[in-house]
Amino acid sequence: MVHGLAQQLGGGIRIFSKLGLGTNVELWLPEAAGSPLQPLTIRRGGPSSPIHRGKTLLVDDEEVVRIHTAHMLDEIGFEVIEASSAEAALAALDNLSDLTLLVTDHLMPGMDGVELSKRVQALCPTLPCLIISGYADVERVAPDLQRLNKPFKVEELQRMLAEMNLATQ
Repeated sequence: MVHGLAQQLGGGIRIFSKLGLGTNVELWLPEAAGSPLQPLTIRRGGPSSPIHRGKTLLVDDEEVVRIHTAHMLDEIGFEVIEASSAEAALAALDNLSDLTLLVTDHLMPGMDGVELSKRVQALCPTLPCLIISGYADVERVAPDLQRLNKPFKVEELQRMLAEMNLATQ
């Protein structure tokens, strides 16, 4: 994932390892252009947002990834409910009757994203599900489920949701 992120940003990664001395990892990123960044303002894509696309249940066991993905979904106009496991998502599902979308990581401790999607679709057959995965070749990802590889940009997420008829470009 680090290698993919570095490449996506126009940088690279170098790894040096010597027996008995250890490993050194260098992450090279391009210099930022323009003025320094202003503090981040998070906008919730709820009903008061100019673009409200509905409510999304986001499931990822990696907190940093979940926060970043939640911010992207929010930017697109979704209200985001976060869960750190498939089990927590299923428990929350009872109180979320107006969901528009399920976005779930694939490989998580306990129940994986495919199994979660199948269980959610058994309860809510019309709810679209999107699997996000940091692994390029995951054999168990069901071909009937939409999938997006990590790391991804907000434009790629928006394009995928547009293909699923959930967001316009």
